Amino acid sequence: MKDGRSVKTMVRQGLGLLVAVCLAATSSAAEPGRVIHLAVEADETMNAFEVARKFKTARDSTTDFNYAGIDVAPIESEAYQLLDSLVRRGLLATTERAADEAGVLIEPVRGDPGAWTINLGGPDRFLDTVSVTYKTGEGDEKTEDLGEPVGRDRPDARLRYHSPGCYILKLEKNISPRAVSLQLSDDAGNSSEATVGWPRIGRCYLVTLTGVVGDERRLFASLQDKRKVGDPIKQLFPSTSTLIVGSFREKDPWIRPGYVSLRYPMPAGRAPARLWLRFPLTQAEEKAVCDLLDAKLKPDDGFTQLPAWFKQQKLEEDALLKRGDESWIEVPFDPVQNAFVIDVPIDTRDWQRFFQANHEKVGDRAVLAWEWEDPSNSQDREILRVGGPGGKRYQTDRIGWWLQGLPNAPLPEK
Repeated sequence: MKDGRSVKTMVRQGLGLLVAVCLAATSSAAEPGRVIHLAVEADETMNAFEVARKFKTARDSTTDFNYAGIDVAPIESEAYQLLDSLVRRGLLATTERAADEAGVLIEPVRGDPGAWTINLGGPDRFLDTVSVTYKTGEGDEKTEDLGEPVGRDRPDARLRYHSPGCYILKLEKNISPRAVSLQLSDDAGNSSEATVGWPRIGRCYLVTLTGVVGDERRLFASLQDKRKVGDPIKQLFPSTSTLIVGSFREKDPWIRPGYVSLRYPMPAGRAPARLWLRFPLTQAEEKAVCDLLDAKLKPDDGFTQLPAWFKQQKLEEDALLKRGDESWIEVPFDPVQNAFVIDVPIDTRDWQRFFQANHEKVGDRAVLAWEWEDPSNSQDREILRVGGPGGKRYQTDRIGWWLQGLPNAPLPEK
């Protein structure tokens, strides 16, 4: 079957704060107490504190503009790309961004995490085969041949036809794609090849400015001025639309008085008994933990020995999660929520004081390991390999609202 269309990919280069899109801001600069939301993309090493610092530096060097508060919260790269797409084309408009030299455009599918549209630029072009080059958990690059697209009646397929000139590609969550190679043809029987680079997305954040007074365009100009801000924003796209977000679900806060609430869904295609978690970690601490796990998993039977080691390193029940604690947190499975859920006790005040004085020593990273246990034999335990072909026996993650919520986290009642 021949059908297919490609979506454009934006490759961004440079260091520091790269791109920002303004999601919501009133058009009047005179109204006091306004709120502005911006989605920003930074390099892979820039943390939330650094992003906030750049905004504060820009504010302090901007006349006729001020804001009272700033909050910087991590968001998934897919969410950033979706917001970027909405702002650039307009919430109600359908005009697409320009395609690359091959006429191919790649964009995330709205409302379907991990799904991407491959737009070939016209109904007379067809996608024959696709291969994806991605970065593995070990840091190597690997190319996977996905073959021919299947029909649109196969919504769970990795690669399927969507509409004339348009195809849907689904990637697993832990995949870090670098490029896609496409075999193309047209109605005249001509064949061609195209390799399209994947958007190189770094760490992404939602920046919220509260108590805004003055013309925000002055702030945007300062953010892009290298004389005022080190590693200035390279591009900034103000939105002409109002973005409204609603939900029918009640969401629990990440940080409650004296606790950090953690929740992870059941990994796809697996049925582990529990989840082991190390958190919070800086980037250097995360690497040290991963190196230790690699060493313990190196023997052929290492994945069967690790559960007992985790149990020895377990954070004791009701014990407070302290700074520098190397204990692993056991997160049990809750069948009611169909997820791994725990409220980790912390001394909120102690963490707040330490973070304010030593923010660089408090990380927002986590390492996860999923343990399977034979229901008929509790001695038969192992750490699962997750993430599909080439997956590892542990995962890295970032706990989104930890660092941003910590300074203002509620304290337990005395």
